[in-house]
Amino acid sequence: MGAVGEKRGGVRRSSGEVPTRLRVPPSGAVAPPVVTKAEYLPLGELSWSDVERLLLRLAERDGLAEYAGLYGTAGQGQEGIDLVVRLAREPDAPKDSARRYATLQSKHVKTLTPARITAAVDKFLAGSWAGRSESFIYATTHDLRPTELAEEVNRQADRLEDLGIRLVAWGREAISERLRRLPETVDDFFGRPWVEAFCGPEAAQALAGRLPGQDVARLRAGLRGLYRTAFALQDTGAVLLSPAAATQPPAPLAFVTLDVTDGGSDVLSDHRAGTGSRRERAHGGPAPDSDGTDEDTAPATDRREGQPSWRELDGVPPVDRTLQLHRVQDDLGGSDVARTACDAWLAGGDLSVVAGGPGAGKSSLLRFVVADLLDEAPSSAALAARFGAHLPVWMPFSFLCEHLKENTERSIESAARAWLTRYSAQHLHQLVARALADDRLLLVVDGLDEWTDEDSARPALTLLENFVRSRKVAAVVSSRPYALRRLVPVAGWRVGHLAPLSADQQQHMAQAAFTARLQAVQAPDRDETHLAGETAARFRQELDAVADLRALATVPLFLLMLAGMWSSGPLPTRRMEAYRRLVDVLLEQHPAIRRRDIRLPHRELDAREIRQVLAAAAYALRQADAGPVASTRQWRETLIRALQDDTLFGYDEQTARRLASQIMETAEGELGVLIPQGAATLGFAHRAVAEQLAAEHLVAQPLAEQKDIVRTRADSRAWRDVLLALLAGQGRPNEVTDLLEAAITTGPDASVSQMGGYELAADALAAGIRMPPRDVARFAQLLCDRIEDHPWLPHRGRLLASLTGALAETTARRILLPWFTRKTTQVTDAPDAYWSLRHTDIAAPAAETILLRALRNPSDQIRHAAAQALAERFDGTDHSAHTLGRLAREGSDARIQAAALEALVTGWPQHPTTADLISWGRRQGTTGIRSVALHAYRVMQRETASTTEPAFDDSDRQWLLSLLEHDSWRDSWDQKTAELVSEAAQDDTTVRDFCLAVLSGTPGRPGAPGSRSLAWWVLLTAFPQDPHVIQWAADMIGSDEYLPYSLELAPDTWAREPAIRNAAQTRLLRETDTTHITGELSHLVRLATTSQVRDLLITGLDAAFGTAAAAHALIDHYSTDPTARDALLRKINAPADEAVTFADLVADLLGPADGMERLIQLIGQRPRRHLPHAISALARLWINCKDAARGKPSPVQPDQAADVLKRHTAHGLARLCLDAVPAEDFGTARGWIIGAWPEVPEVLAYARQCLTGSAPEAGAVLLGYGPLSGPDAAQIVTEATALLSPLDPALRVLIAQQLTRRGIDAAVVADLLQDWRHDTSGPVRRAAATALARALAPTPAPVPDAETARPSHATTTHLTRRQQALQRLQAECRQELVSYDLDTGDDRRRTAWVIALLLGDLTSLADAVERDGSPAAAEFDDPLADHDPQLADLIATHWAPLQHHCDGKLPERLAGRVRGRKRGFAKVWSRLAPVASRHPHLHRALTEAVDNDPELLRDPRVFTWYADSNPTDPQLLPLAVQAVPANDAWPILHLWGRQHLSDRLRTALRKELTRDTPSGPRLLADEDIEAAITGWRRIALARLLPDDPYAHSLFRQLHQHLANERRSMWSWPEAIEVSVGLAPPAHVPHLICRLADRLQRCGFTAGGRNLLEAAVHRLRRDPEAEEAVIAAVICPGIPEADFPAWRLQGRTVSPAPSVGAHQQLLLAGVLATATHLPAAVATALAPLANSDAVLHDNPLMTPRPISLAVLDLLDATR
Repeated sequence: MGAVGEKRGGVRRSSGEVPTRLRVPPSGAVAPPVVTKAEYLPLGELSWSDVERLLLRLAERDGLAEYAGLYGTAGQGQEGIDLVVRLAREPDAPKDSARRYATLQSKHVKTLTPARITAAVDKFLAGSWAGRSESFIYATTHDLRPTELAEEVNRQADRLEDLGIRLVAWGREAISERLRRLPETVDDFFGRPWVEAFCGPEAAQALAGRLPGQDVARLRAGLRGLYRTAFALQDTGAVLLSPAAATQPPAPLAFVTLDVTDGGSDVLSDHRAGTGSRRERAHGGPAPDSDGTDEDTAPATDRREGQPSWRELDGVPPVDRTLQLHRVQDDLGGSDVARTACDAWLAGGDLSVVAGGPGAGKSSLLRFVVADLLDEAPSSAALAARFGAHLPVWMPFSFLCEHLKENTERSIESAARAWLTRYSAQHLHQLVARALADDRLLLVVDGLDEWTDEDSARPALTLLENFVRSRKVAAVVSSRPYALRRLVPVAGWRVGHLAPLSADQQQHMAQAAFTARLQAVQAPDRDETHLAGETAARFRQELDAVADLRALATVPLFLLMLAGMWSSGPLPTRRMEAYRRLVDVLLEQHPAIRRRDIRLPHRELDAREIRQVLAAAAYALRQADAGPVASTRQWRETLIRALQDDTLFGYDEQTARRLASQIMETAEGELGVLIPQGAATLGFAHRAVAEQLAAEHLVAQPLAEQKDIVRTRADSRAWRDVLLALLAGQGRPNEVTDLLEAAITTGPDASVSQMGGYELAADALAAGIRMPPRDVARFAQLLCDRIEDHPWLPHRGRLLASLTGALAETTARRILLPWFTRKTTQVTDAPDAYWSLRHTDIAAPAAETILLRALRNPSDQIRHAAAQALAERFDGTDHSAHTLGRLAREGSDARIQAAALEALVTGWPQHPTTADLISWGRRQGTTGIRSVALHAYRVMQRETASTTEPAFDDSDRQWLLSLLEHDSWRDSWDQKTAELVSEAAQDDTTVRDFCLAVLSGTPGRPGAPGSRSLAWWVLLTAFPQDPHVIQWAADMIGSDEYLPYSLELAPDTWAREPAIRNAAQTRLLRETDTTHITGELSHLVRLATTSQVRDLLITGLDAAFGTAAAAHALIDHYSTDPTARDALLRKINAPADEAVTFADLVADLLGPADGMERLIQLIGQRPRRHLPHAISALARLWINCKDAARGKPSPVQPDQAADVLKRHTAHGLARLCLDAVPAEDFGTARGWIIGAWPEVPEVLAYARQCLTGSAPEAGAVLLGYGPLSGPDAAQIVTEATALLSPLDPALRVLIAQQLTRRGIDAAVVADLLQDWRHDTSGPVRRAAATALARALAPTPAPVPDAETARPSHATTTHLTRRQQALQRLQAECRQELVSYDLDTGDDRRRTAWVIALLLGDLTSLADAVERDGSPAAAEFDDPLADHDPQLADLIATHWAPLQHHCDGKLPERLAGRVRGRKRGFAKVWSRLAPVASRHPHLHRALTEAVDNDPELLRDPRVFTWYADSNPTDPQLLPLAVQAVPANDAWPILHLWGRQHLSDRLRTALRKELTRDTPSGPRLLADEDIEAAITGWRRIALARLLPDDPYAHSLFRQLHQHLANERRSMWSWPEAIEVSVGLAPPAHVPHLICRLADRLQRCGFTAGGRNLLEAAVHRLRRDPEAEEAVIAAVICPGIPEADFPAWRLQGRTVSPAPSVGAHQQLLLAGVLATATHLPAAVATALAPLANSDAVLHDNPLMTPRPISLAVLDLLDATR
């Protein structure tokens, strides 16, 4: 970043932005007053810079300065400032007013005349801001009371008034009077004595705890010098770049602005304003206590509210989503979607955590923040605007830990005093102590991960947290990700992850590095910038040639290290080699070494021996888990032990003590490898140095000891780089294999230690560590199998990320590439491909593996197909039974476990494992497993038990019937569960009545809460002959209402019931257009087979739509009716364009032989539409004939089949169909052709073609070629099975992301992702397209030199492949820009926009047109799609050029094809608002849009942007209220999440929330308050004002309703927030569990997010509630408090035996989301790792083995 203004010829010129120097505190150099009560302030004594600062501060009290114009010659009395302030919107301002600004003009002149005032107004009116300004402020330090000046001011005021502009004169008197009410400003600019003299003694007394302006200036100057000295010692990058010929110490490097990917303040906080569609907001829903009573009371919100988007729901519950997000950030560096400049991100909040890996630039960033804010002219405008007036105080966290470890009574203040003493800055003691008590403090703490042990870190963190909270000050801290989850209390802290360096950032940083290197060896030269740029380009060209270095170059420290190495020799080729070279540079090639021989006195130790001693010390400290920082005492003792070690030097104690002191002095001084971290505290220059040295010591130990370390430390993330360096340092490749074998055989199977071993092996492959090729292949295969089969997804993800990185290594890539090619995309999700494998005659050797892995598929249909196929193909195989049994107990989640159990009980009912698992399954608390087990139990019972034995015991029966109470919008059940419920309901009239009540609703007034589809099933199967049911069904069928349920289950006997028959006929005859009931047509006809209905169907044969349904109904129910048959014959013998619609009925009507002839005729005539129907019918008839001839079941008789097969040849029919089948819109014709004539060579070629592209015909190929013999058949079957068993979508997304993050060659990326368009998952398509675009995006050509001017043949080939891939991607992008696919078209369009923007191909966007010739729309505002932060950020980044390419109509292009024209572009602005603040062009465009249409502020996202951009607007509260959507308090909560709730704001908020309560002196009753405070106001009141009496009144009233067990006027979000937020602390854990059960029982699982939000906020603000939850986890046997609220209603169901463990995990999950898992909680959860039970169905966490859930939670604390 550069400064906002620059100096040229002594005249200051402004860029238009507010200069950063105006944001820093004033100099405060004003003499104290000589009178006790001053009339005016001495404005004339201020320097002109301070006058500018003062005017800016006063102007911004009315809004935000958007422009500053500086002019004049400094020091010559001609200085001036122009300010343009965007005013806060007044509530009564005209909504169409364009005058939203105030323009201020002031000049620093010695004399003031009327002519100067006139000139100022003239200048204003001639400028561009006059037309947009509501007022013009003329500011001067002069007195404006003299008559001639006052009269001129009045004349100019009249002049401006005629133009609609108000003149405001700020003279000495007016400015003084404004400041009289601003004692803090007076204090800053004039000093404390002037506050007392001008504002009064009371005002001065109120500022007693605040540092006066003069002291602020002194403190800033003192800290500036202190930190400059301290930070110089820590600039590792400068040391790495210092050349051998350096003539002076290394100078600090110029800071290059890094980027941050926002981890959010909280995964729960920004989900409304930033992400998620409206349908994903789970607010509303049925009333909480749904017991079917009190039907006169309507629910508070429509039942349909809360339905999530129908597009690609991942269904991840909120606790799991939180843990997943943490892992993405911790393990993989965050999701690189939206990058923000680090200074802009830090300026977005007061409490920020900067996370990043080693060398990412965390410490450099924090040092820059402090130094820049203390500078008189900060370089960062964002930081200056937010923190310019703050007092930055820096401190290393490791020093704080050590300081407190010695005395727990110490404080932040004492630590600061000790640190200042360490740097001989005692003179700043008092000022810093007072600054720590000032609310302008900015506390900067570096290295939360550099603690000596967690026991010392936790108190230090608690002290830090309490200090920040109690003083309400700002703070910025840094940490490595792995330590973040263990220590940082995320409540209110924003977490940002430093993003990898972009290509531009690498270029800028490399150029800065080479510039600094040139300056170190020669005098500054005007050409050095150009030379450094060329050098940087050549350097980066060499980096790009090595994949490992490409990845390293994205890390600032290692980029600088590589730059230093490149300048003096060859670059390393491996990451671990680069780490070793880093230590070499610091210890052996540092300039200090060349300047001075660092032998100690008497030459006792040389540099190599010092390195050995430091390595031993690093290893000892790491073994003690001390981290890289320790006290000087601990360092000395460690060094002494190392020197006395007989395996090293064996010195006596006296000598060792003497040498230890000398080594510490040398390492800290001459070497610079140790740096002070505070008083009596030392640490390595960088953590990577400590890790490399520790590994060097370990390498020298016996192999057996190395194996022990690997076994015990393989699962420790803190040890990972040490172990990798150990492996890299092995002299013999076989020893690497031995160590990795020790790692993967550590501990029992599936243990954490064993998983750590496999992860270490994957990292070793990624790091290119040498081992025998056969072992590389073996480990690669082991890891690939583990990725596919291991139950724990995080482990699979870590392995996969590392293996993706291994693609950069030649040996590993050769082995891994075929596997990645099969797994990177999934092009088919058709269940029939898996179902086809049930046939034993299909020769597929991998069939069992494919089907077992398919049980893990996210698709319910695929899992079911695979389970049934396994049962049919492998029944009786003992090995398969045991495998399925293990998967049933240990699968990744309950759905997978249920699928495995289904396969087992279907195919192996008599196997011993099956009986055990049925008994186990009946004890579980998840529906899928328990229903499969119960169904199997019923089957066994029917086969073995007597008829008198009851079908179910009472527990099972009550549980099954309780499923009827589930009231979910996703109301669907599998057939087996529905059958069980129906059987349990037999003869129970109370169940019948309940089902009738559930189904008795009408549109707009639903019936009793419950499962409608299940109730319908029960009525039709358990009570089909019940008169009440028959009459009710007749009434429903005959009504005018839409028929929501299928009559497929209606018994045939209903056709004999007059009421049913008449009702069905009535509905059919009323629906003259049968297209409305095509799905139910045949079922209705079955119930009313009359001549009137027949005639209706015959008429339907000539309709425009629904003809096929009418024809099938005639065939099914009037096959012997002559009239019906004649009508059908007429249609199939009609002209081809008409007859082809009925092609699938031809064989039924004409018989096989004549039917074949007619179908051949139809295909030959090439009808315009529906040709695939005829091809499919012909192929199906041929297959039926072949089956009949082979004696297989077939609708064709053998003699008829023989006749057909004799008349026609396979080759002729195949040729006919191949010539006719269309290339697109082929329907099912391709599959039928392959299945009918696989023996025809042309079909084989066609089948191979059909395995590529979208919707490959894998199932047809397996059915057609699986039974055939020969190499061609075997080969194509192999190709088809290779398309099956893909990785999970989340893992495929991970591959795509890691391909670019790991620096994999662009050609490899292009090959792996070439089928991206055909992947069945939208998120995978987006991730793959993004990776491709980033890998193939054109990059600036490097500057060639003599050696690289002529590219090699290999380079040319590589460029050609890359260019071809780029051209292919651009062509695909153009096609996708106008995609019309019904299901994914809009999603594909948005992905195409992402590609075009990443490639910079704006021309394609501008040229894309719809079919009607209009510009192609992006469908950016699709209401059914999620918010798209990636596309929004790219659009914002390219806003200006996009507007140009779109002729200024970009919002129109972004809007939908239809929706945008109907409702304007409000939703487009809504989708863009979350990123607008980061992009000036978009920010200005949105500002203008809001000015032109203030109604945009009613959108929550737009309001959020506005509130963040205008934090001082006094109208934010009313604007937030109008932005509140239905029953969603988010705008209010967001507003108060960004600012301190002062007493004044608290009063205003309470007034707004309670504004509808009755006024008057009488005491309000609870019911009055409940009636007055409704909807979102209840949520906001409970969340923000939990101690308010009205809030507790709401709590009492709600719980009174619950005690009476009746439905109340409370929506779920309101009830959850009030209950959890206001309950006594001891009740909170029980409420969480009860509410989770209630939400699950009633089917409103989307309310899990509301429950988690409420619980998290309660635990974060209430330590007692947090302790209650902790106690409930540690001691799960504590009885529930005796209160009735939220107990389950309805049927009493006995809890599953694992209910205690289930509740422990739910509460631990909430705790992990809210704060962290204390050690005691982790200890309490550890025994559950051996449980074989499954988490119950719940809305917070995915049902899965409890052992895996424990692993998830404990992993968050690892």
